[in-house]
Amino acid sequence: MNQYHTQTIFSKSVGNFLEGPLFDEVRRLAQLEQDVRAYLPPAIRGQISTGGLRGQAPHAELVLIVTSSSVATRVRQNLPSLLRYLQSKGWNLSGLRIRMQPDLIVDHDKNRLIPRKQAMLSVAGLDSLKDLQSSLTDSPLRNALSALLARYVP
Repeated sequence: MNQYHTQTIFSKSVGNFLEGPLFDEVRRLAQLEQDVRAYLPPAIRGQISTGGLRGQAPHAELVLIVTSSSVATRVRQNLPSLLRYLQSKGWNLSGLRIRMQPDLIVDHDKNRLIPRKQAMLSVAGLDSLKDLQSSLTDSPLRNALSALLARYVP
């Protein structure tokens, strides 16, 4: 198979993908996420994303992924009005679900995921943990401290 033939097959398959029902669904879900974010207060927009639909219309539920319990509480307070808003925009939804995923913060404005802050130890604190680890006999605590110190990067 020559290079031209390979490129032709590849470009046709990519073109079919971009015009197919899967891409239409991705585009539809992206629009749904934009509608959700447009309704929410700016302070929590970066801490929520859509996790897809569960079920089929008219019984479909939208899954909202939040980064913390405080955001979940704020969103939960707005669920009835958010559902009415989305239905008024033409989305055939019967409900909304909230799921927590606290490991990452979604920065939609910069289109990236930001890891949560990691606790940092001072030099004195790190030295104290090393001293404690070396003074312990073989135990689950010593193993846990060894694992912590092994993966700690200042």
